Amino acid sequence: MEHRMSGRIPGGFIVDVYKAGKKLGVFSVKDIGESGLCLANSGDYLRADKFLQVVIRPSGQKKRVACVMNALVIWATGDYAGLLWASSSREFVQFFDGLSSAAA
Repeated sequence: MEHRMSGRIPGGFIVDVYKAGKKLGVFSVKDIGESGLCLANSGDYLRADKFLQVVIRPSGQKKRVACVMNALVIWATGDYAGLLWASSSREFVQFFDGLSSAAA
């Protein structure tokens, strides 16, 4: 059942994920939205009810600042995990606006 608060844009990029300052790994983004994102969870590292830090490192020719976002794992299966943003930042808003423009 879908519980998202907003639409999602296909990912196609990777993020670094940390728990309590320890890097859990690099994860592929399936899709992303204003309220959260879905990550590939092939190693089954992500578990529901865990607070994480997600570092989005924008690529491309323009130099952009990495977005550091706090998120809560809402659900996790063997293949994917759904995270809800627990914070926001100016950098993320700029990053997401750029993704939205490119997807339109």
